[in-house]
Amino acid sequence: MNAHAEIISGIYRQLCPSGTPDTVMTQYGLKAVYNFVDIPEGAEYPYLVIGDAQQLPYHSFGRRGAELLTTVHFWSKMHETGSMSAIVSRVIDLLEWRPLPMSVCHHVSTIHEQTLWLRDPNPEVTHVAIRFRITIEEE
Repeated sequence: MNAHAEIISGIYRQLCPSGTPDTVMTQYGLKAVYNFVDIPEGAEYPYLVIGDAQQLPYHSFGRRGAELLTTVHFWSKMHETGSMSAIVSRVIDLLEWRPLPMSVCHHVSTIHEQTLWLRDPNPEVTHVAIRFRITIEEE
């Protein structure tokens, strides 16, 4: 069972319901949401990146399943934390305990696991890693 691409697509649809970033996040300055393999050279800050994940088997009651530890990365050059915190909180609000539409398998849950605020080697950039535990099972 490998639903990584479908989960990434579901997360993107939650963060960009009309094909563009959620209006609350854009009000705080968010420019774009990217798949981790499609970040354009020179992307304008701030932006979100979806995609890297670790998949673990999670079988129960004779059904195959998986847990994916999936991280949404927020990259910013903002110098005040209020807007960054608002965007991070909105990402969590849009994903935690919300159903992800899936066709290959059944979405069981999305749980916010941790948020790490990190300094990038470039002192102008702040990196926030927002990790979720997504549980899925076969239909």
